[in-house]
Amino acid sequence: MSNYSKKDLEFFAIKTLENYDGKNPSIIFKEEINITNEDALIIQSNVARLREKRGEEIIGYKIGCVSKDTQKKMGFTQPACGYLWKSELYTSGIEPYGAELLANNAIHAGVVLGLEKKLPTNKLETDLKLIYDNEIIDTWVNKNWPVDMLSEVNWLVKEQAKSNNYLKKGDLILTGAYGFPVPINHKKIIEVTSSAFGGVKAIFN
Repeated sequence: MSNYSKKDLEFFAIKTLENYDGKNPSIIFKEEINITNEDALIIQSNVARLREKRGEEIIGYKIGCVSKDTQKKMGFTQPACGYLWKSELYTSGIEPYGAELLANNAIHAGVVLGLEKKLPTNKLETDLKLIYDNEIIDTWVNKNWPVDMLSEVNWLVKEQAKSNNYLKKGDLILTGAYGFPVPINHKKIIEVTSSAFGGVKAIFN
């Protein structure tokens, strides 16, 4: 049960958006605000409406916390979802400017969109490695691709329909990660390698 009124949650949404615009997200949550997961979703939805009202465009959705282990660590009983915004979509090779972190949106940065790849006709098994400055941070073995990553798309469709948001052709869907978020801190080169697909890396200056 929520500890806050509808007016309180609307105020939190306004402050959350102000913090985001000020490039310093989540300040209000450092003030011992004890919200429930249900409150958080209402705040997220209210922020989205505020952003749409000022002319921003939703271009898709993010599914987060697909892994059951991650859900357990976050105190969830299901995946998380958030919005993808046109103003935060970048092509590969472009360095994004402005705020990087999003408060209460199940996404930690803007989206870099590479070239379109066709899904494989058969599922593949792959081993993955997360590497910071040539140091292996985490590994995952025998992961089914793309089955694991797409396993919660039906959940997203049903969850968004509850709020009268209906996914349509052309929407981007950003699927969740296998592991728990790991801060990069002062690291410069972030790589992910796949035994089936090769590797990808990002360089932070």
